Amino acid sequence: MKPFRQRLNDYKLTISGMSSLPEDSLKNWLDKYANKGGGFNPNYFLAGKIYTFEYRDELTEKKKFINKRPVVFFMGFNNLQNKLAFSGIDLILMPPQLRLLFLERIETVYRAQIEKNVKKILEDSNDQIALKTDFETVNSILSGIPFKNSYRYWNIDKIRDVKEISYEDWTKIVYLNTRSVEGTTIEEIYKKNIQ
Repeated sequence: MKPFRQRLNDYKLTISGMSSLPEDSLKNWLDKYANKGGGFNPNYFLAGKIYTFEYRDELTEKKKFINKRPVVFFMGFNNLQNKLAFSGIDLILMPPQLRLLFLERIETVYRAQIEKNVKKILEDSNDQIALKTDFETVNSILSGIPFKNSYRYWNIDKIRDVKEISYEDWTKIVYLNTRSVEGTTIEEIYKKNIQ
């Protein structure tokens, strides 16, 4: 598997002009992952994979925004206020330049495990390796990359239409804006998340 940055550059060469990268990313996401019905059972989430899903939640006084279609780097299951939840990093809440650094660092650190998982996918094996993604480990790996404002919890009962984003499409989510954030604007969220 080529390094992430090289695969991203290869992807860019297939697109006519930098301004169309976000549009191509959105089209790919809509065609392959959004609103496809059925889908993946969240009980089978694997740490270190990226998933997208519909999140059915509402704005409140405490919740200034909700991403109704997050793209999540899954980190693990949690018990949150006696409800089954999971934690992860909502990549849509990170500006593209940080998303690039995040994905590049994750792929660099976990390269051997990811390559084994890709091989198992090609062999049609379900025996893939979960990455070590507890908060302390990820915090150490991502030193210098501000990600904590994108770290979130999701109630499993509120998710629908789950899809795993394939490793080959990780490059296509660097510039993705799902246009699914309600409340605070994505630009304001980016400003906060860059700090």
